[in-house]
Amino acid sequence: MRKLKYILLATVLYGSNIVSLAQTKVRLPDSKTYTMEKVLSTGPAYKVLRSLKGNWNVEMRVYPDAGAKPMISYMVARRVLSGHFLMETMTARPGSKDPKFNRTAYFNYNNAGSCWEYIVLDSRYPVMMFETSKDTAQTTRELTLFLPSFITPPGENKQLAGKNASERRTISFISNDKTIIKQYWTLPSKPEYLAIEYTYIRVNR
Repeated sequence: MRKLKYILLATVLYGSNIVSLAQTKVRLPDSKTYTMEKVLSTGPAYKVLRSLKGNWNVEMRVYPDAGAKPMISYMVARRVLSGHFLMETMTARPGSKDPKFNRTAYFNYNNAGSCWEYIVLDSRYPVMMFETSKDTAQTTRELTLFLPSFITPPGENKQLAGKNASERRTISFISNDKTIIKQYWTLPSKPEYLAIEYTYIRVNR
């Protein structure tokens, strides 16, 4: 019984140490004290993330194939800073005839990996998409991220559905109140083409 008490006491103390470590501050080599949150969100990239907060109207253009006439949908998006990353929630614009959906995206600059990260969870395509950048110097006018492999979703062009593809995403900051995101797809034996385009217009912060 005494041995069991010691084991339980050790477990409680170990668990409390984990909690306290998560809440402690980190001391960096320059002797300045930071919270872990500040360590993760330090640098010029976070000025970009902070500038994107607010409510946005979004026009989405889907191109079934290269040069095809786009299908246009209208959405609304809300962007907030959640910890050290930007969280975006998108739904169909109220009153529109577009099908209902829920899309959540997480946008972040990874200081450890020196790269941008973009994660998308979309009810219209229930597979997590995780994209990263290669050029770490991009922090102002345009960012480029890459997705090495994904399965193309069903669409108007049935010949493309279910095929393995890669993606290049560009995020262009046209102004403080306008952002354009383009998704370029490359399928086997086909050249890269513009597949999806989002135009964001800010409503308010």
